[in-house]
Amino acid sequence: MNEPLTRTEAQALIRRVASSGAGVSFTRHAHERMMKWGLSEPDCLRVPRGGEVTRPAHKRLGFWRYRIESSSISCIVVIRSETGVVVWTTWRKTS
Repeated sequence: MNEPLTRTEAQALIRRVASSGAGVSFTRHAHERMMKWGLSEPDCLRVPRGGEVTRPAHKRLGFWRYRIESSSISCIVVIRSETGVVVWTTWRKTS
C-alpha cells in the first residue's frame, strides 16, 4: 500500500476495515481521550464505519494520519494495513 492515500481511498479502506470492527484497535491515548470526552469504543467505531475523511493525510512521527469525522465525533486514524487501522486519538466536536 502506497501512502498517503487520497481522501476517497482512505475513507473506503477505513470503512471496509471498520465494517466488522475486528480490524480496529485503539491506542492508550485514544482510550484516555474517550474517557475525557465521555465516549465509548462503540461511539468511536461508528466514526470510521460511516464518517468522512475531511482533510488530506498528514505525516507525524512516521505515520500517515487521516482525520475522519461524524457529525459529533472526530478521530485521527492510522492505516496499518489493508486489514487493520488504529484510532490514534478522538474527541467530541464542540460548536
